[in-house]
Amino acid sequence: MKAADKLSPAELKATLSGIVLTKKDKTDLKQANMDVKVTIEPVAVITINDQSREYGSENPSLTYKMTGRLLKGDPVLTTTATKASAVGSYDIVLDESSVEGPYTVTKGTLTITKAPLTITACSEAFTYDGGVHSCGTYVLDGILTADADTTGWGVSVHGSIQNVNQSPVTTTVDTTYFNFANKANYAITLETGTLTMSYDNALPITVTSASGSWTYDGQPHGATVTVSALPDGYRSEE
Repeated sequence: MKAADKLSPAELKATLSGIVLTKKDKTDLKQANMDVKVTIEPVAVITINDQSREYGSENPSLTYKMTGRLLKGDPVLTTTATKASAVGSYDIVLDESSVEGPYTVTKGTLTITKAPLTITACSEAFTYDGGVHSCGTYVLDGILTADADTTGWGVSVHGSIQNVNQSPVTTTVDTTYFNFANKANYAITLETGTLTMSYDNALPITVTSASGSWTYDGQPHGATVTVSALPDGYRSEE
């Protein structure tokens, strides 16, 4: 603004918002010997609230606080985060087309945290048969449908049992080679399982006596007896 503009007082009566007069502007106005009436209009102050949720969950309601003057229209908030978005931080912003009028806005942040995932080693009970037994499977609790294909995950389960006196045996989940695309989106907990072994009530035990014949000599004679399929930890005695 310059004094040379020769504006009338009426023309200088204006409503200014967000305009700062420099020292030169003030000097020019003083030289013009004119009065300028400056009216500062209040503005709406919109503060968008921060939010958080777990990976795989729906976005929460996006909210805000507003002080100052009223605006035409209701503020609409948006974010680029979707249900499938990875763990991280996403801006919550105002859709500027939703309101009219002077305002200032402070964006919010939607924080997506890791979802809990538990991997539990299998448990199983076996009947003694002399063989080595294991289960080798695991159970997932908390995996999302979109991530449920475990092909190529590289998860294995360790633990085996052969004899009753080993029972119980702890099975453990081995994640040495565990890897899948969305692994970073989960807080993973590993749980153990248990293998047990017992005897079947009808477990067959075979006793075989060798045949023999002798000429009487007044001395005691006996036959050899063989016992097979005795459970582990048992033995036969003469």
